[in-house]
Amino acid sequence: MSKKLIRFLIEMRCNERRTIMSKKIIQNTFLAAITAAVLCAGTVSARQLQTKARIGTCSGSCSATKPCSGPCLCIILDGQTIGGCARDPFLRAPAKP
Repeated sequence: MSKKLIRFLIEMRCNERRTIMSKKIIQNTFLAAITAAVLCAGTVSARQLQTKARIGTCSGSCSATKPCSGPCLCIILDGQTIGGCARDPFLRAPAKP
């Protein structure tokens, strides 16, 4: 074999190795990113499950004859017959134990 052919074959082999290594690095990086995302999502879910639900959330509609439930205010704009329920801004949040 000639020296040029041997050099060419060696370069081809090196290029193949680089390509394979690049693919492995990309795959491992992608796997690490997916794993980190799943772990972060699990942590957030666990925290949400540990906290108590907020009691007295305000939503829905109200009128002069149908008041809001809980510690909410019925806000009716001028000229309207139906309004919306909103949290009382002066109501303090319950103390944390």
